[in-house]
Amino acid sequence: MNRSRISRRRYCSVSIAACFFGIIFTTNAQRPSAQPAKPANNSTMTVIPLFRWVPPTTELYHFTNVWTTVAGSAAMSGSDDGTNDQARFSKPTGLAIDESSNVFIADTANHTIRKMSPVSNRWVVATIAGAPRLSGSADGTNGAARFNEPAGIALGRSGSLFVTDSLNHTIRKLTPRGTNWVVTTIAGLAGTKGFRDGTNRVARFNQPLGIAADKTDILYVADTYNETIREIKPLGTNWTVKTIAGSPLLWGRTDGVLAGARFHQPAGIAVDSGGNVYVTDNFNSTIRQLRPFGSNWMTKTIAGFAGYPGSGDGANVWARFGAPYGISIDASNNLFVTDSANNNIRKISPVGTNWVVNTWGGSAGTSGTRDDAGWNARFYSPRGIAVNAQGTAYYVADSLNNTIRQGGSSCTVTNIILGHYVKVGLKAYGTVGPPTK
Repeated sequence: MNRSRISRRRYCSVSIAACFFGIIFTTNAQRPSAQPAKPANNSTMTVIPLFRWVPPTTELYHFTNVWTTVAGSAAMSGSDDGTNDQARFSKPTGLAIDESSNVFIADTANHTIRKMSPVSNRWVVATIAGAPRLSGSADGTNGAARFNEPAGIALGRSGSLFVTDSLNHTIRKLTPRGTNWVVTTIAGLAGTKGFRDGTNRVARFNQPLGIAADKTDILYVADTYNETIREIKPLGTNWTVKTIAGSPLLWGRTDGVLAGARFHQPAGIAVDSGGNVYVTDNFNSTIRQLRPFGSNWMTKTIAGFAGYPGSGDGANVWARFGAPYGISIDASNNLFVTDSANNNIRKISPVGTNWVVNTWGGSAGTSGTRDDAGWNARFYSPRGIAVNAQGTAYYVADSLNNTIRQGGSSCTVTNIILGHYVKVGLKAYGTVGPPTK
C-alpha cells in the first residue's frame, strides 16, 4: 500500500506501543448526517449528500530496527548494579559483545567495567572490575583494580577483555579466572602520557580511546591525542607497540602510507576478518580505512568529507557526519557508527567499490530518549556501539542518557480499519428560481 511519508511516520509514532499489542484500530463508523443543504437563491431545490458504506479491512505495518532501552534510566546517573532500568551508569562509552550475547561496558565516569547479561527476558548488570567513582591505576582482581576513565573495550579470542584506560594513558587486560576478573596493565605507564613505540611499560600513549582486537589478539588502538593509530602485538608474555598510521601531534586529513597519513582526534576503531582497520576520524567528520599491504598500511577516506560536517546520507564523500565516535562491524562488513554530534546511528554498507551511508536510528540534530523505530528513536550523544556476529542486534552506549540501547528487532502491527461511510457525491431535487433580492 502506497502512503505518504507523513502517514507512514504517523503510524511509526505508535510503533512501540503497538508492538506490545500487535494491533491498532482506525474507525469512523458512525453514519454521517444526511441533512439537506440549505437552498441557495430563491429556489425549491434540495441537495442531499450521498454516502457509501466501506466494509472493515486490515493493513499490516512492518517496523524494522526498533530501538529499546535495555539497561539504565534516562538522565539518571549512578553506579548501581541491577536489572534493566534499576541499573545505573555514568557516561558509558565503550561496548563489546561475546558469542553468548553478554555485553561488556566501559562505564567511563564510574571508572568501572560492567557486564550486562541476558537472563530470560531481562538484562542483569554487574560490575566486574574497578570501584565506582574511585579512580586509580592499580592492577588487581575485581573491585581491587582501579581505572581512570576507561573508554574503549574489545573482546579477545579467549574471552579476555582489552580496555583503553584513557586518563591513565595505558592499555589494560581483564582475564577471566573462574568467576573473577584479573586486571593487568599490558602497555603504557600510568600517569605518563607521551609518544613512544616499544614493549610493555616502555610504550607511551596520549589519552587513547578506541580499541579493537582481531582473531589472533593483535590489538589496534586509536591513540587520540597523539593523532595516530597503534598496533599492539602479543609476543610471548610481552606486548609490542608499533605506530601504523599518522604522525604524533601532527593533525590533518591527508590519506597516505604509514606516517604520511593524518588524523584529527581519531576515536573509534574496528577490524574486519581480512585485517582491514576502520577508524572514526572524529574532528575530520570522516570514516577512514587502513589496508595492510606487505609491511605497510595505506590509509584511505571511505565516507564523509573532511572539514565539512553535516548529516546527509549518501555514498562515499557525498555522505556527511557530525562527530563520528564509536564503530563496529558485522560479518558482512557493514559498519555501524555512532554519530555523537548528530545524536544518531549510521550504517555504512559496502556496495562494489563504494560505501553507502544510511541513518539507522535517531534524527540528526534532535536529542532525546525515545524508544521507537528507525528515525523516530532519539539518542543523546551516543558513543560506543557493538553488533553481534549475525548482524541482527546492535547495542549502543547512549552516553549522556546514561543508558544502554538495543536495536535490530522488528515487529508487525495489524491496523484494523473498522467499517465506515465515505461521501461519494450530492443529489439534488426541485427547481432553481431567480436570485433573491
